[in-house]
Amino acid sequence: MDEHVAAVIPTYNRKEALSGAIESVLQQTRPADELVVVDDGSTDGTARAVASRFGTAVRLVRQPRRGVAAARNAGVRASTAALVAFLDSDDTWLPDKLAVQLAAMDDSAVLLSATNWRWKTASQSAFAERRLALQASVLRSPLAHLTRGGGHGLWPSTWIVRRDAFWSAGGFDENLRVAEDTEFIFRLAWHGSFALVPEVLAERSSAMDAHKLTNFRDFRYLRELSDNTVAILLNVCHQIENQPRQVGRAAERQLSYHLRRQLEYLALDGRSREARKRAFAILSRCSGAREKLTALAAIISPPMVGARKRRSLLRRGVEGLPTGAHSHGALRRGVAAAMKAAQER
Repeated sequence: MDEHVAAVIPTYNRKEALSGAIESVLQQTRPADELVVVDDGSTDGTARAVASRFGTAVRLVRQPRRGVAAARNAGVRASTAALVAFLDSDDTWLPDKLAVQLAAMDDSAVLLSATNWRWKTASQSAFAERRLALQASVLRSPLAHLTRGGGHGLWPSTWIVRRDAFWSAGGFDENLRVAEDTEFIFRLAWHGSFALVPEVLAERSSAMDAHKLTNFRDFRYLRELSDNTVAILLNVCHQIENQPRQVGRAAERQLSYHLRRQLEYLALDGRSREARKRAFAILSRCSGAREKLTALAAIISPPMVGARKRRSLLRRGVEGLPTGAHSHGALRRGVAAAMKAAQER
């Protein structure tokens, strides 16, 4: 069975990088039946450039700036194919991507397939880095994979999704600017099976620009990612009663990990009361040793936890850290509080 497949590329102010993404779709050994580019309110002449260079090879959809989730949804609506393949505008596919991956969609129970990938500047594949099995597999219980330690490795630029399953799951949440792909894939996991394709068939851009949302050196991104991921995993943990016990425990551990991150960012922000609340939430769950130790430290002195996190982020080159929340005076008060608590024990 060879169902029609549409390629959907959302973009915003990336007309140069976008050309490479489009070319990688047009150069497929098994061509896409439709290619939809959604211009999400670009101001750099993206629409003119696409129309001039690619003409009728591309179906161009233009909309006011609404974000990547809304742009992807608009692209799916503009297509008619039974299968939808997503590609970010600064990523590229390797030539055999669709030819190889479409075989995984022959199983009608498979709602989403994802391939191995690599950073454009790296030699090691994402699956190898995460110690995933380098053989084709069908995940009959996708939640077990999504909650595994070390990360699931399912990058959206490698996904092919069944159109009807996409809408049955509700599409991307347009209220989310960050982690919208994580939220969607966890929702879709309740509906059926996923397939993993071990071949490296896509390359992910590591170049940074003003419009790249995935920026691990931007504190605002890290904080938003943490907040959204905690909300996603809380929802998963509330619904997971009928899953195998090990899946529930894995989800709890993953939630505790992100609660620790959230706690550290709150402490860094000087929001001690909220940091302590996250600490008690960690201690009430199936958490790892590091999470429990951080929680205990935060109960004693959030400023100390915040100061330690600040040093760690500065060493990683993270920018946009809050200023003034941890002056020497605040840190001294935190140390004094910790010493007093130790003496009272």
